[in-house]
Amino acid sequence: MNDTTRVMDVKEVAELLKVKPATIYSWVHYKQIPEKMYRKLGRRPRFIFDEVMKWFLDGAKITKRPSKN
Repeated sequence: MNDTTRVMDVKEVAELLKVKPATIYSWVHYKQIPEKMYRKLGRRPRFIFDEVMKWFLDGAKITKRPSKN
Protein backbone atom coordinates (compact mmCIF):
# COMPACT_ATOMS: atom_id res chain seq x y z
CA MET A 1 0.00 0.00 0.00
CA ASN A 2 1.12 3.54 -0.59
CA ASP A 3 0.19 6.87 1.01
CA THR A 4 -2.77 7.40 -1.32
CA THR A 5 -4.37 3.97 -0.93
CA ARG A 6 -8.13 4.29 -0.49
CA VAL A 7 -9.47 2.22 2.38
CA MET A 8 -13.17 1.34 2.58
CA ASP A 9 -15.37 -0.02 5.34
CA VAL A 10 -17.93 -2.80 4.96
CA LYS A 11 -20.80 -0.42 4.24
CA GLU A 12 -18.90 1.27 1.40
CA VAL A 13 -17.92 -2.05 -0.18
CA ALA A 14 -21.49 -3.33 0.13
CA GLU A 15 -22.80 -0.22 -1.62
CA LEU A 16 -20.17 -0.53 -4.35
CA LEU A 17 -21.01 -4.20 -4.99
CA LYS A 18 -24.77 -3.75 -4.50
CA VAL A 19 -25.02 -6.33 -1.69
CA LYS A 20 -25.96 -6.09 1.97
CA PRO A 21 -23.25 -5.45 4.58
CA ALA A 22 -24.14 -8.82 6.15
CA THR A 23 -23.09 -10.49 2.89
CA ILE A 24 -19.68 -8.84 3.06
CA TYR A 25 -19.23 -9.94 6.68
CA SER A 26 -20.22 -13.48 5.69
CA TRP A 27 -17.73 -13.57 2.82
CA VAL A 28 -14.98 -12.42 5.17
CA HIS A 29 -15.96 -14.84 7.95
CA TYR A 30 -16.04 -17.87 5.63
CA LYS A 31 -12.95 -16.67 3.71
CA GLN A 32 -14.91 -16.65 0.46
CA ILE A 33 -13.09 -13.62 -0.92
CA PRO A 34 -9.33 -13.11 -1.28
CA GLU A 35 -7.68 -12.09 1.99
CA LYS A 36 -5.44 -9.64 0.12
CA MET A 37 -8.55 -7.46 -0.39
CA TYR A 38 -8.82 -6.50 3.26
CA ARG A 39 -7.05 -6.08 6.57
CA LYS A 40 -8.66 -6.47 9.95
CA LEU A 41 -8.45 -3.63 12.44
CA GLY A 42 -9.56 -5.35 15.59
CA ARG A 43 -12.58 -7.34 14.49
CA ARG A 44 -13.55 -4.99 11.65
CA PRO A 45 -12.36 -5.59 8.11
CA ARG A 46 -11.13 -2.61 6.11
CA PHE A 47 -10.95 -3.05 2.36
CA ILE A 48 -8.34 -1.81 -0.10
CA PHE A 49 -10.22 -0.14 -2.94
CA ASP A 50 -7.72 -1.11 -5.66
CA GLU A 51 -7.81 -4.79 -4.60
CA VAL A 52 -11.62 -4.81 -4.49
CA MET A 53 -11.80 -3.33 -7.99
CA LYS A 54 -9.18 -5.75 -9.35
CA TRP A 55 -11.12 -8.70 -7.88
CA PHE A 56 -14.38 -7.36 -9.31
CA LEU A 57 -12.95 -6.75 -12.78
CA ASP A 58 -11.34 -10.22 -12.76
CA GLY A 59 -14.76 -11.82 -12.36
CA ALA A 60 -15.50 -11.49 -8.62
CA LYS A 61 -15.08 -15.18 -7.83
CA ILE A 62 -16.69 -16.28 -4.54
CA THR A 63 -15.42 -19.58 -3.15
CA LYS A 64 -17.91 -22.08 -1.76
CA ARG A 65 -18.65 -22.08 1.93
CA PRO A 66 -17.24 -25.03 3.84
CA SER A 67 -19.85 -27.70 4.52
CA LYS A 68 -21.37 -27.95 7.99
CA ASN A 69 -20.30 -31.60 8.41
